[in-house]
Amino acid sequence: MAISDPPAQTTTAESRTLKGSLGVGAIILMVVAAAAPLTVVAGAVPIGILAGNGAGFPSSYVISAVILLFFAVGFVAMTPHVPQAGAFYSYVSKGLNRPLGLGAAMLALLTYITIQGAVFGYVGQAIGDLLGRYGVATPPWWVWTLVVVAGIGWPVMPTDYSGFTLKPVGFFDRNPALGVPKSTSSHCASSPGHCS
Repeated sequence: MAISDPPAQTTTAESRTLKGSLGVGAIILMVVAAAAPLTVVAGAVPIGILAGNGAGFPSSYVISAVILLFFAVGFVAMTPHVPQAGAFYSYVSKGLNRPLGLGAAMLALLTYITIQGAVFGYVGQAIGDLLGRYGVATPPWWVWTLVVVAGIGWPVMPTDYSGFTLKPVGFFDRNPALGVPKSTSSHCASSPGHCS
């Protein structure tokens, strides 16, 4: 099976039923994930209205809500027809075709990576500004960004080293010195223990 081959459909009605086995940890993480947009709204809306053009900022939420409603209608309509999990890829592949599904998945991945990079850059700038207000001489924003990335990534992300060895086939099967004939030189015979 090649990488470009679609996965085999092995889902049955029995394997798709919900088990109802959410633990405390899963529920806590779901609540935190659901509350994350509230943090963005509580932090961004007052600043956006204050620094923006007044009514333009709230109207962007109305426009976004209309777009999300169209998306939600299509998402709900397609859900019974898409048995496999997998966000954009599954739905776009089923609705259009596999190459466009892979393109949608790559676009989503690049978008998430770009947002994460922007957040790291903002945090680096904010740390530099904060320390600058207190009279601390600070390096450029990108130095603080690298410090934040190292601080987040180093203790959390596991590191796995891999490598390879180039070894000729059959070369190390036996000791190469076994086929060397005995020395005919007499210099070792004259001083015992010298050539041992």
